[in-house]
Amino acid sequence: MATTTSIVPTPPPAPIAPTPFDSPGRGADLVIITSEGTILYAVKSSPAETYENLPVYRASEDCRTMCAVMRLCYPATIGPETTAEVSVVDALQKYMMEDAQERLKEVICSSGMMKTEPIRIFAIACRCRWADIARAAAKEILRIPLPKWENSAELRVITGMDYHFLQQYFLECSRASVHALSGFLGSIDPGITINAEDRSSLTMTCSTCSKNSYLFALHNRRYTWLDDFILQARGCLRESPGADITSDELMGVAVHAAGRACKESSAQEVRKIVRIINNGLQAVIEKVELKLDF
Repeated sequence: MATTTSIVPTPPPAPIAPTPFDSPGRGADLVIITSEGTILYAVKSSPAETYENLPVYRASEDCRTMCAVMRLCYPATIGPETTAEVSVVDALQKYMMEDAQERLKEVICSSGMMKTEPIRIFAIACRCRWADIARAAAKEILRIPLPKWENSAELRVITGMDYHFLQQYFLECSRASVHALSGFLGSIDPGITINAEDRSSLTMTCSTCSKNSYLFALHNRRYTWLDDFILQARGCLRESPGADITSDELMGVAVHAAGRACKESSAQEVRKIVRIINNGLQAVIEKVELKLDF
């Protein structure tokens, strides 16, 4: 009677991490196996378990996170794309890697992510208790309308109090900037401080108006084209208090209105006035305080 031999299939090899964690030939004395089974060759660990005669530490983090954590410890150039993540921050805090956290802070500050992904940076700063980074990120968040915040998964990992403080900061900045601009439309002085040099440069004699026109609503004398621009800019600031009122779109409104209402108002002069107003608005926002839950 013929005998049959069962063939046991060879299990597929374990996935290997990307360089420089893909080989034991770089002085590795530790193997890290991530949550999905990826093998990382590294340095130092407890010898409770071994892999290829190297001690093993079983991490609960995935390969992407562990590679980012280890890159922050290696003397190599790294970018913020994979390291500036909440999961990486949580791992650094879990393993009490203070030097790596400081390096992550340097990576964030030297990158452009503060402007491109301020909500993500705000969440990381709150987790790390970096008040200076959190406040800088919050100021950049002022450019993002509130309804668009719901698309940011990072907000789910901060405390409810930090979210509340961030929202209150946004709304207060909106109120302050809109109020400052609204002063230009009535008989009250706007809540914007203009330095003496700029103040003197904003007075001109206009033959169309037959009097000196001035930026402020002072004695009902102001640039006659300013109202159209202020109404447009105020709507933008109500939605996004960090909006750039010197943008081409809004500047075009100002230049068009000036050319229609006051022929002597040149485009160059209009742009100068709008920039001065914008600088004043930034000073108004600087006075609004962001509270933090740490």
